[in-house]
Amino acid sequence: MQQVMFVFHTSAVPVRPSPTALPPVLLLAAFSRTAPWCSFLPKFSIHIETKYEDNKGSNGNIFVGEPKEEETEVCFVDIAYDEIPERHYKDSEDLRYFKSEKTKRGVLKEGWIDSQEPIMCSYKLVTVKFEVWGLQTRVEQFVHKVIRDVLLLGHRQAFAWMFCYNIIGLLDPG
Repeated sequence: MQQVMFVFHTSAVPVRPSPTALPPVLLLAAFSRTAPWCSFLPKFSIHIETKYEDNKGSNGNIFVGEPKEEETEVCFVDIAYDEIPERHYKDSEDLRYFKSEKTKRGVLKEGWIDSQEPIMCSYKLVTVKFEVWGLQTRVEQFVHKVIRDVLLLGHRQAFAWMFCYNIIGLLDPG
C-alpha cells in the first residue's frame, strides 16, 4: 500500500471575455483566481487573483474590496526590460530584439509601454501566508519573489510564442 505524505491542491476559476473586447493578443482568461494549498504545511497558502484590462497599468483600484493599499506592494513587471536570471535567458524570447515574421510586430524598444498599441495589462493580486513564527516574513518575501520571476518569464514567453501559432486571426474580429 502506497502512503501519501502530503497533498498539494490547486484550483483556478477562469472567465472568458468577449472576443470583441480583446486586442489581437492571446489571452487565456480575463479574470481568474488561483489558490494552491498544501496539506503538509496547513499554515501555508498562496492566493493569486488575475484580471486583464485594456490599459497600461493605470487602474489602481482594479481589485475592489481586496486588501487596503497600505498592505499591498505594487510591483510593475516589464516583460521586455526587466532582468531575468541568466539560466532562463533565450535569444528567441528576448523581446528587445524579437520580431514576428508573421505579424511584423516586435522589437519592443525602451518606452514601448507608452507607444505600443494595442496593449493589455495583466493585474495580479498575490497573497502569501506562512504562519510559522520566526520564518513568516522571510518565507513570504521569498515566495513573492519567486512568483514575480515566474510571471515575468511566463508573460515573456506568451508574447514571444503566440506568434508561432496562427491564432491571431481567431481573436481579431475584423
